[in-house]
Amino acid sequence: MATKILELVSDPYAILAAVCLLSAFLTNLMSNAGSAALLSPLFLMLAVRAGISPLPILMGMAVGISACFMTPIGTPSNTMAFGAGNYTFMHFVKAGWPLQIFAFALSMLIIPFAWPFYP
Repeated sequence: MATKILELVSDPYAILAAVCLLSAFLTNLMSNAGSAALLSPLFLMLAVRAGISPLPILMGMAVGISACFMTPIGTPSNTMAFGAGNYTFMHFVKAGWPLQIFAFALSMLIIPFAWPFYP
């Protein structure tokens, strides 16, 4: 899978964007802890094969996994609010997509400066 991602994108910023988006997409469908356990080895190998530092890639994964706002599935706090507040699934989608986009944009700006691709 890491090879397939590298066939599609080769620029470090594009790799970071793909990692953030894939992480955010997956964590909205399953538990964030499960997503991290599943994606960590994949993205580590992706960074090694791309010849870049794994730190910004894994941090992008961590931010993408932590930014699960669009569904009540990703984190226990979302699930508790879903049950206690009588919210529907669409409430989370409507309120979560702007936060998801904001987290993605902010991570694309900050991560490469805090953790450079080439040390």
